[in-house]
Amino acid sequence: METTCLVNCNLSLELPRSKETFDDYFNRLKNEFYELMNNNQFSLYNGKKIILPKYGESDWYGLFYHLISESFPNKKERIINYERLKRVLWFPKILFNNPCNKCKNYHKTYSLTKNNRMVIFCEQYNYVIACKEKDNYIIVITGYPVDRSVSFKYK
Repeated sequence: METTCLVNCNLSLELPRSKETFDDYFNRLKNEFYELMNNNQFSLYNGKKIILPKYGESDWYGLFYHLISESFPNKKERIINYERLKRVLWFPKILFNNPCNKCKNYHKTYSLTKNNRMVIFCEQYNYVIACKEKDNYIIVITGYPVDRSVSFKYK
């Protein structure tokens, strides 16, 4: 399945505010992320309920931390990636705004055969959301920005 969006998404980078410490910046983004996710917790994607993966202590915090960090070979813990952190609010805005409120079109969606994976791709901002598709629901796995050279495999 592939659907195309001609939408001009209205997303912006979330940068630290004047005199905002890193902890304040981090907590502000975390709180805004929670609010966006909680306001849409009963949303559907193509008629299927959207659910979170089990990340242990807190599914919301686990997903938030997964979205803003990345793993490296030979490292046990994920490391915060500031480019991902600046874009963390894109995840719920793209996921829950499909079809787009502006044009009623869809972001590109690709079904991948491996493990029933599905990718939602925002062409304008080169942002990918990976999901696992089940019969009656979709498990969101992660989201991250991709550079232009990688994004061509989704176009």
